[in-house]
Amino acid sequence: MIEESELIKRIIHGETQMFSLLVDRYKDNIFKLIYGFTNDYGEAEDISQEVFVTLYKKLHTYQGESKLSTWLYRIATNKSIDWHRKKKRRAIFSLFDNNNQVSNIESNIPPPQEMYILSEEQREIQSAVTRLDEKYRLVIIMYYYQSMTYQDIAEILHISTRTVETRLYRAKKILKRHIKIDSENGGGIVEARQT
Repeated sequence: MIEESELIKRIIHGETQMFSLLVDRYKDNIFKLIYGFTNDYGEAEDISQEVFVTLYKKLHTYQGESKLSTWLYRIATNKSIDWHRKKKRRAIFSLFDNNNQVSNIESNIPPPQEMYILSEEQREIQSAVTRLDEKYRLVIIMYYYQSMTYQDIAEILHISTRTVETRLYRAKKILKRHIKIDSENGGGIVEARQT
């Protein structure tokens, strides 16, 4: 296997066919991160593709000051946040029809091909995660879904490891409340990763 630094050098110097090797190394983890944020298979595919297009266009600016994976996760995180903000704006505008009357809101039920991915309990947990504020959702996804360390998360989000720890603690408290409410209506429980 080619060293990452050598691979980057070769891509920058014109061996563009080598870029697929870089994509293969990171595509699954990037997709999982984005899917955890969007909870939408199609959107996650589209955003993942945008991430790698951005990587390809900006690879020549990579200085090697941080790991490539950290840089790539930062791109994916920013693209996910942008997607979320656009979605919120669209949701606000779609609430009203042309006569400024509240219109019917479409259900947020995933298509059948996505349903097999998650068991009932996982869907409840995922639903609770998607209801978290952006700053809490990101750390939960990175820590539990991507198994990143506090240090990696801090580096990607440009925050201290103490802030990561605090956000995880608060996010878990919020999730427990959501899951407790859901479980009273027949839902399940969250299993925490050991720290």
